[in-house]
Amino acid sequence: PNKIDKLVENLSANGKATFTSIVTRNKKTRAVEKVIKHAEITGNARQFITAFEEECKKNDYLEKSEGSTKTINITIDDKKEKRTYILQYNRHSKQNAVITIIVNFKK
Repeated sequence: PNKIDKLVENLSANGKATFTSIVTRNKKTRAVEKVIKHAEITGNARQFITAFEEECKKNDYLEKSEGSTKTINITIDDKKEKRTYILQYNRHSKQNAVITIIVNFKK
């Protein structure tokens, strides 16, 4: 796991955010095919912004700014899974953020 994964796991454990997790399974085998984690952070989102900036240096990413909202989209693709990390935050205050992690497992 990278720094983003570790921060999100810690966030879900300590309950300091609105956190939703969705799991999609194969109907026949019941194997997990996709996991979506969604977290809304209120307060200090700076550690997550820093983690995303660090991962951008090592992976493919896309940045988009629209008004005061900045979106960072990072894709990590390996043999076992494709992970997409999405961060949206107000680039002026850096206090609140929305993080979505999508993990597609490969067969």
